[in-house]
Order: sequence, then C-alpha cells, then structure tokens
Amino acid sequence: MKIKNILVAICLSVFLSNCSIDKIEPNNLLVEDNVVRDGESASLLLNSAYVLFRTNGDSAGALEINQEIIYALNVAGEQFSAFPVGFVEDFITNTVEADDPDLKAIYINQYKVINTVNFLIEALEAGKASDLNDDETNAMIAEARTIRAIAHFKLLRIFGQFYDLNSIYGIVVRTEPARGAVFSARNTVQETYDAIVGDLEFAAANGPSGIPHYRVSAVTAQAYLAKVQLYIGDYTNAANTATAVINNSDGYTLEQTYDDIFFNRWDSSEVLFALFSGDGRTTEAAPTAFLPAIYSPFFLPPSESFLTLADAQDGVIGDAELFTFSSGLDTRFSFGYNFNNPNNQNNPSVVGVPGNVKYPYDISAPNGNTTYLLRLAEVYLIFAEAEARRDGGDLNAALARLNELRTRATGIELKTLTDKATLLADIRNEKRLELYIENAEPWFDLVRYDILGDLDASTLKPTLTSQNKFIYPIPQSALASNNLLKQNP
Repeated sequence: MKIKNILVAICLSVFLSNCSIDKIEPNNLLVEDNVVRDGESASLLLNSAYVLFRTNGDSAGALEINQEIIYALNVAGEQFSAFPVGFVEDFITNTVEADDPDLKAIYINQYKVINTVNFLIEALEAGKASDLNDDETNAMIAEARTIRAIAHFKLLRIFGQFYDLNSIYGIVVRTEPARGAVFSARNTVQETYDAIVGDLEFAAANGPSGIPHYRVSAVTAQAYLAKVQLYIGDYTNAANTATAVINNSDGYTLEQTYDDIFFNRWDSSEVLFALFSGDGRTTEAAPTAFLPAIYSPFFLPPSESFLTLADAQDGVIGDAELFTFSSGLDTRFSFGYNFNNPNNQNNPSVVGVPGNVKYPYDISAPNGNTTYLLRLAEVYLIFAEAEARRDGGDLNAALARLNELRTRATGIELKTLTDKATLLADIRNEKRLELYIENAEPWFDLVRYDILGDLDASTLKPTLTSQNKFIYPIPQSALASNNLLKQNP
C-alpha cells in the first residue's frame, strides 16, 4: 500500500507475537469443519474477527486498517492539509481511481471481517457451541452481528451512496459465509441499511455488558444504531436511541476532562469501542508508534479554516499562537497539536517534531491504546443533530448536549441559540473540534450536510466538483472477480 512507504521512511520496527484477544491469527480461508466445536473455539473465531478489524490482514500488520482510510479521508475533506508527498495526493485532490491500493485493502479486509463473523453466527445458530447456554450464545452472536454491522456500514459510507435511500448503489451485503467464489450484485442503499439496522437492533437487545472497551457491548451496538438512524434520516429514533445510550447503566460516561479520554486509554469511561493492543510484541507495535507522527502538524497540518475555527472558540479572534499552537485556540485543538505539551509521551517524534497527543502511546502498550472507533461524546452530538433536525425537535435540548462537551473543554465559550441553521452548523463544527483525527467523521458530515442542503461542499473544498466524488470507486480487482458488480457512477 502507498501509505506503507511512510512507515519505511521513518524507520519503525514491526514485532510479531500473540496475546489474549490475539490468540488466533486472521486466516484467509476458514475451513468449515474445524471452525466452531465449543464455546472456546467460538471465542477464538470471534477474536480473529477483532484481529482483522485492526489490521490489514497481512503478515506485517502494517498500518491499522481503520487508521489508514481515516488518514486518507481526513485529507479528502476541508479539515486538514497534508505533508507534500504523493502517497495521498489523490485523496487530497479527490481524484482517487479504482486501482488505488488503499481502497483495495479496505474493501478486501472488511469482507474478510464479515465472512469471519458469518461463519461464527452460522455455527452458533446451529448449536455447535453446545456448552454455551442460550444467553451466552445470543451474547456472542450479538457481538458478531455488531462487528458485521460496523463493517457493512464502513463499506457503505466509503463505496456506496449512503446519503440516498433511493439509490441502487449500496454495497454487496453478506449475511451468510462464503465457501468459495460468490458472484453477487449490489444491494440497494435501503437494503443495506435494513441489514445493518437489523444486526444492531438484535445486538442492542442481546449483547454483553461489563466487558472491556476493545469489545462491543450492547451499549456499543445501541450507539452505532443511533448513528445509523441519524444517517438514514430517522431523526426521532436517533434522538431516542442516543438518549438511551447517554443514560446507560453499563458505566459509559463522559470523562470530566478532555485529556483523560486519551490518558486513560481504552479504559476511559467514554470509550465505546477501541482497538485492542498487546504486550509490546504484537504486529501493531510499529504502526501506532507511527500515528503520533503522521497526525502531527508536520504531516497533517490543520487547514486554514480549521485553524480559524479553533481560534474563534475562546471568543477572541486573532489571538492564536500559530507557531507552537500553544495558546489562543480551542483547548481540545491545543491538546493534540501543542508543540510544547509536556504530556506528549511519544517523543519529539522520529521526524524531529512533536507528535499528536491524541496518540500518546504505542499501540502495543500493555494497558491499551487510543485508537478509538466510537466514544460517547459523538453520541451527544448525534443526539444534538437528530433533535435539531426532527419534526418538533427541542433546539434548547440539542444545544444543551452540545454545551456539555464544551463545558469540559476549559477556556472556550458556551454556544447560545440563534436559530436552527446556526445550531446545525455549530454541531458540525463541534464534531470537527471534538473528534479531529479520530474517525474521519468530519468528512462524512461534510457530505451529509451538503446533501441535506446545509452547505455547499465545493465551496469548502473546490476539488469536490460533483456528488460522484463523495464516495470512492469499487476496487478494480473486485469488479474483475465479480461480473455482477456494478461500478459507481
């Protein structure tokens, strides 16, 4: 992959081993008669899906698959510039082609994840783990179905017209294991969402509780359900589901300070789903040591519009210290980018500049990492947007949830209510400030807000010359191996 060149350039090491959730290596082919024999083997197969979730599925482990596309999508939008090298130039200019190796890796790996959990679900539903009782079986199926939903949702947002329920350009939905070459046409967007929602509703009702944050709980499934409902435009249910997540009884709560979200690693009370890391010898040892550098101001400098936004949050425009990003800016922005932040435990990075404090640990650190796929703050903003958009929504209630996040970000002003349009803009900008470099949500918001008529994406990013650039081409290799698969327009 193109992005691997940076790994070589900054001389990071790769280590191999296994640990706890790493007990199974991801296999390219699952053999039907040796997959699930009992609860222990079922757990190992479930673990292999989690392994695939965080790696490219190759021997090097390379850059965690989610982070790779997140980096690319960050530079695709308005939020960041990028280090002037060619490995993401096509994302910067929104000219990605079907032969892009990063897209190919994402596409293949997510279907590997889906196929792995499909084998597990089939085996569990057939009673092959007979030592598990019904509740234990359903809880494991719920984890598997949450993973499948997340993978389908990721594929839909990257390769399908996720913003148009009437579109034929969904993705190929897989709910049964593939035992050989399978030729399938794309499902519609509505059919894709129906499958995702069905999985998440089952998981929210049957999923486990009290589990580590590198696994998906019933509350995690419920949080993803709220997010999907927001994307579908089911705003009333999205607001209600988000409220249920916020009021959960499983211990997920906002951290009191922004810093603690990252210094507490995956044990943070706010983290709904984080990627597992190991004991210093896992395949991911090098890649996360790499993340602070790739997300530093050197490789991924904030765009002028993002700097302007961060500068305005303390109520004094033009007071930002723009050399070290140490003052006059939104404190969440400065937390990550401040060159002088004493909490940056990763260096000065190997490229000679500080890294980003949102990634203060190696991925192989024994007590967790900060590679978060979903945290509770996003659910607060899901509620805020859904409540603002739904018919008869309470704008003051939406604003209150937004301001709960701003209250803990010391030194910035609370927002006041002007009108619905301004509130929606404030919610989008809040997500830009709260979640930057975490999960590429600002990119998807840019697309959604354009489709909903709240902004013109081409004004904010002139290379977004048509809606066809809002999603990415199906990889050429996938088209070549499936003659029923139709390319995006």
